[in-house]
Amino acid sequence: MEQAERYLCEALDLDHEFTDARLWLGFVYEQQHEPRKALRQYQVGLTFDPQAAGLRQALQQAQAGTQWESTRAHKQIKGARSRRIPNIVFALLVPCGGFAMGLWEMATAEVPEWRELGMQTVLFALAGMAGQFILLLLIALLIGS
Repeated sequence: MEQAERYLCEALDLDHEFTDARLWLGFVYEQQHEPRKALRQYQVGLTFDPQAAGLRQALQQAQAGTQWESTRAHKQIKGARSRRIPNIVFALLVPCGGFAMGLWEMATAEVPEWRELGMQTVLFALAGMAGQFILLLLIALLIGS
């Protein structure tokens, strides 16, 4: 994809009104999960050729996808924030489970808030493990004396 992007950018450096290159560069950006860059290419291309059906269709689809992604991301962020306290409590009470859950959330995160929540859950799970270890040490010392 990087090579395609480079060649298309070079083509646009030679002819900035080359609408087919803008269309294909938009497709490349969509594959790279950069919808805003793709939208920009489609919009600029349409300023040079307002009748370009391919650009118009790609722009409509990209706009619909961007709206869907922003709504989905908003829901993901809201979900991560609502899970913070339950995750911390779980991680402290069941450290091994909290540790695994935190790692899973970091690995599968689609938005930074989920990665952050996963990291916090892992840290609280480690704190819970340390607390349990100290408690066991104290019990062993009490029993041994």
